[in-house]
Amino acid sequence: MLSRALTRNTSTIMSALQQIHLVGSVLFDITLACFKGAFACPDGFTCKRFIIHAAVRSLFRRDRARTLQSNAPSTVQVYQACANRNGFSEEAVPLESGATGLWLSTPRRLPDNGKILIYFHGGAYVGPAQMAHFEMLLDQIKEHQLLSKQFGSKLAVLVVAYTLAPKGTYPLQLRQAASALNYVLQINEVSPSQILIAGDSAGGNLALSLISHISHPHPDPTVPPIKARHEGQVVLGGAFLISPWVTFMSKSSSMAANSEKDLVVQEFLLSCAELFLGNDNRDKDDFYTVPLNAPPEWWKEVKVQNLEIVAGEFEIFRDDILALAQKIKVHNPMTQVLLASKEVHAEMVLARILKLPPTQAEKFFKRWLKERVH
Repeated sequence: MLSRALTRNTSTIMSALQQIHLVGSVLFDITLACFKGAFACPDGFTCKRFIIHAAVRSLFRRDRARTLQSNAPSTVQVYQACANRNGFSEEAVPLESGATGLWLSTPRRLPDNGKILIYFHGGAYVGPAQMAHFEMLLDQIKEHQLLSKQFGSKLAVLVVAYTLAPKGTYPLQLRQAASALNYVLQINEVSPSQILIAGDSAGGNLALSLISHISHPHPDPTVPPIKARHEGQVVLGGAFLISPWVTFMSKSSSMAANSEKDLVVQEFLLSCAELFLGNDNRDKDDFYTVPLNAPPEWWKEVKVQNLEIVAGEFEIFRDDILALAQKIKVHNPMTQVLLASKEVHAEMVLARILKLPPTQAEKFFKRWLKERVH
């Protein structure tokens, strides 16, 4: 008993020391950023913004994947809090393989020209959705409710609460995304062209993985094929990718050029990728998980009518996202790409968290949705 008590006390002391070291290290980095920001703040940054980004990078660099999971409410819990805050009725539906579909606006009485948006949240596959994700989508819904009287259309939105790593590893998240799409496809009278998909960061990676699966069914038999209610090809109405995570390892020039501008750091993302791929991660750097590795021919038969991609000028994966976009455009020249000026990784979500005005990327998303729905 004494031995167990000593073990517990030692563990508590070590944990406390680790926390003290973490806080001290982050405070040191913030102090250093204050000096840098005062004398050599990067173009396009305020000193305050530069310091905030430095603090977040410091935390990610030292705490790795635990940062996004420690004491964080689950995606479902955030959804429930959002419903309570914004006064709408919760409607969560269980999906196959353990995921949950969270309706922000249901498809009841969806007209022929209505659309259903399936959204995959970011968080490097280890972090839950943020309140910012839900409220960003709620604002879009409110906008379309005002327009629906004029155009007679409707926008329904489903957010997918997929299993986070390390509890769930690839290809579970793709299996859940495919199940979510199949669920929506089975809703009465909904055609594939009425379905839109979108996602930020890891959610953008998952959306790309799903797009690949529609054209090239995944070899794992546990990932269900995509089937429409009626026979025929499944061609979705559109996809919007916000700072999609397109490669786990990068040596692009933007990785170094934006290392002191972006919030995320490659070491953190690599640790998250290891958790996502699991212990036996051999042969998992495939075209589904690392879309940048796929040749242009892979994207020749993309089953999406309209594809839009956003990259931030100041994000570390800028060049990799643009390189993927060029591969896709070889056979899909109508693909639209926005390089959002002076924006970092998924800044349209970050701006919501920091209570900043809508970003260039969010305005682009708003315009894309309006064109697809109305």
